[in-house]
Amino acid sequence: MNRKQAALYYKPEYGYIITPYAKKKDSILRCVIEPVITVPDQVDATLLGEGIVEALDITQNAQILDPLIAKDFEFWKIAGIKRLSIFSKIFRAISIVEVNGILEVVECKRHKTGEYVGTTDDMPVHLPLDSSAVQIGKTVIDILSERNEIKDDTDRGFTTLDGNRVTCTRPPDSFLDIEDGNTDAYQIYVHEEDNETYIAFLIDNPYKEVTEAQIRKKWQQWYGELIEYRYQETSDASLKVKVSGKTMTSSLASYLYQDGEMLMEVTTHINLSGTSKKVQKEIQAEFERVINSITVVSA
Repeated sequence: MNRKQAALYYKPEYGYIITPYAKKKDSILRCVIEPVITVPDQVDATLLGEGIVEALDITQNAQILDPLIAKDFEFWKIAGIKRLSIFSKIFRAISIVEVNGILEVVECKRHKTGEYVGTTDDMPVHLPLDSSAVQIGKTVIDILSERNEIKDDTDRGFTTLDGNRVTCTRPPDSFLDIEDGNTDAYQIYVHEEDNETYIAFLIDNPYKEVTEAQIRKKWQQWYGELIEYRYQETSDASLKVKVSGKTMTSSLASYLYQDGEMLMEVTTHINLSGTSKKVQKEIQAEFERVINSITVVSA
């Protein structure tokens, strides 16, 4: 029989994904196989442990695979995420593996490539090979509880050039965090389906004057003839102007916030030719969600 091995991936809003493995013939490598086990969040240690024990048993009894055709099962897609590099940003990983006749349980770390590699600096927990489901489940729950600082960063923030603190809800997993994108931006999130579709927090703004005419003129220079355009000034303490527009190929929206002597622009650009109508609606709704979550706290 094979040595026992399983991996567990956890996000509070989703729950647990537990993967068994199979060994490749004439190789030290293993690959993830089906069935992958999912366990909802907030279950007790026994139910979680039973899922892990099931995966360990599947690995122990798995057939050895032909390395020419063996391929890792893309378990991250179960959570509706298209790439492991995105999944690994928001799911923590625990390795449970048989080593020298005992079970070693330890949290894995994420490499900048997006893969889980090695383990954290935490000491592994060692359990008897025949540990009960509740023992294994409790150990995993304890490890996840001890490192609460490594949670999904649903709330993001940054400090503006004027020293004000901006916080907001992070867009969902379908948006890739490219930080400042090497541009004059605090933060940019690019949609995974199209790199011309994004939500961005820009440093100041590129307009000579923040007026209906000036913004319209600049947008038409950048994006082409506008077939829709709306401009609205507000009386809000921080939000000053809302602008939206549409060309034959782009849907646009910008919100301008007071930032000391400057204005911070939060904008979205949707490439209509690169995204489906369903995705376009989702992005528009997500932009509104981000906007509604923004707070600007004066320095």
